[in-house]
Formats: sequence, structure tokens, C-alpha cells
Amino acid sequence: MKLTFNISILIVLLSILNVVHSAELNIGQYIMVAKNEQFISINTTDGTIIKNVNMAAPFLFFHGFLSGNSEDNTMLLLVTDFDLGQDLVVEYSINNNTFTEVMGLNYTFTGTQNPQYFAYDPVYQLAAIPDLNLMVSHPNLTVFIWDFKNQEFLSISLPTGPLKQRSKYPVGSYDPTTGDYHIIYEPITSLGTYYIVFNLWSKSIVQEPIFFNGFVMKTPQIVYFDNQVFFIDLCQKCNYTIYNVSIATATTQIIYTVPNRFPAYIFSSTLGVKGSTIVLFSSLNGEEYTTTVIDLATQDVHISPAVKMILPIRFEWISAGF
Repeated sequence: MKLTFNISILIVLLSILNVVHSAELNIGQYIMVAKNEQFISINTTDGTIIKNVNMAAPFLFFHGFLSGNSEDNTMLLLVTDFDLGQDLVVEYSINNNTFTEVMGLNYTFTGTQNPQYFAYDPVYQLAAIPDLNLMVSHPNLTVFIWDFKNQEFLSISLPTGPLKQRSKYPVGSYDPTTGDYHIIYEPITSLGTYYIVFNLWSKSIVQEPIFFNGFVMKTPQIVYFDNQVFFIDLCQKCNYTIYNVSIATATTQIIYTVPNRFPAYIFSSTLGVKGSTIVLFSSLNGEEYTTTVIDLATQDVHISPAVKMILPIRFEWISAGF
């Protein structure tokens, strides 16, 4: 059974959706990777743990998730290999708990970006992340690019003006069909959120900054697909909120709320994205968790049953869904 959004009866829907079941989910498993190299995979249909294993790779530092393949149960990660002194794209086999190098760059990234999906372009062999260059006193928005094809690491500062440093912005969402990187950031001077589009192929701004006055998220994420933009606030000690975004009018509208209230800040990423579908990992009390799969295009929703929290959830820096 599937349900469709209706904003006017949102509260009623939220009380009903816990009994919804779906035979076909675009995201079948939710994945977390912790700082201590612990890998956790959760079935999004019933919420049960599929796999819980240590990745046993002390020579690797995991920066972020790039892509996943549900057919062969593998995923690509951007890592630093301390033994080689290089940044690599590696393929991780979930079934075998093994790593295979895909491509490398003679550079080691030392930034501390906020948890989010990295941009990844398999055709142009690019990975990227929006961040702040903390080597300068008043940093602008900076896009860091791993160009594996041309063996270059690029740091491109954009003329945004100084950004707020004690913030969970910037974050981005990449469209590999156009090369456009949709990024949101928080300025140091005004209360609000800026939206900008930077093209990784041309290395140029293709959408000048648009200001959402007075709109700031506690734990921001952005999802872009098929000319649609969604903002997601993954507030860890309050409900998750999903916003439909109008770029033309610089306005947002709440379309869905996921009940959530972790008892403490967990410093973890709780979102997975696959095309128009997202998966959210939430808990109301820290003792049980649920996974919520939402197709933002069709507005179909599936919520798993609540499952007892038998694993300590904290510092899961990387999350994914596929």
C-alpha cells in the first residue's frame, strides 16, 4: 500500500503512515559508515539490520559516499590512503567486506566538510564538495574538486562574501547530466540561506546567488532532481522537515515532517539519496529507530516498523541509500 502527500491532512497522514508497507522500494537498504570504520546496513522495508561489520581498513580515512550499486551490492567511496599518501576512489564490496582501488590522485585532502553526499561524475572522473577554506580569515564559499582524469586537485573560491564558520552549511546536490552543482550556504552578515549553482564542467557560476531571507536550517541538506529543488532540515533533537523550494520566488513550503527526537546530538548523517528518492533514519527516544523512504517525485512514502536500537549510533559520518 502506498500513500500520497496531502498537506492539508499532514498530521492525519503522520499518524497513519506507520502501518504502510511497500513491496517495491527504490531504496532497499540504508547504510551508515562510522568514524571507527563500522559498517551498518539496514533493510528499509522492515528496519532489520542486514549487516554490521568492521571494515578493517585502518590505513583509510573515509571522506564520503559517491555512488552505490544495488545489483552487485557495492559502493564507491572517496578516501585518503595513508600508506600511499593519496586520495582514492575505492569500490567497497558489502558482501565480501573488501576494497578495490578505482582511481587515485596524488593529493591528500585535510578539510572538515559537513556530512553530505559528495558530487561524483563518473564520465568526467570528478568528485567535489563545497566547503570553507579555513586557511583564510574570512573564507568565501569554496568548491574543492578532485579531477582524477587530469590528475589535479582544484580549490575554487567563489565571490560570495564571507560565510558563517560555526555553521552546518554549505551543502550541495550534483546533477551529473548537466555538471551543475546546486549549493546552499549561510552568509556571515544576514539571517538566511543562499542558493547558488556552480558548473563543475565549465568551472563557472551558472546561477547567481538567490537569497532566502530569514530561512535557516539547523542541519541543512539539499536534493536536486529534474529541475526541482528540495531543502531538508535534519535537526537531530527535533523533527526532520522537508521543504519544496521555489527558486523563482525564493520561498519554501513544508511538504513533509518526519517525527524525530534523538536524546542527544549524535553527530551523524541520517540521509540517503537515490535520484528522486530519499531515506531518513530517525528515532523518537534513542531506544528505537525507523527508516522512512520518500519518493519526492511521486510523493509515495514507506515507513518501516520501529526497531529496538541495539547499536550505538554516534559519529556515523557517511550515510547512503540504494
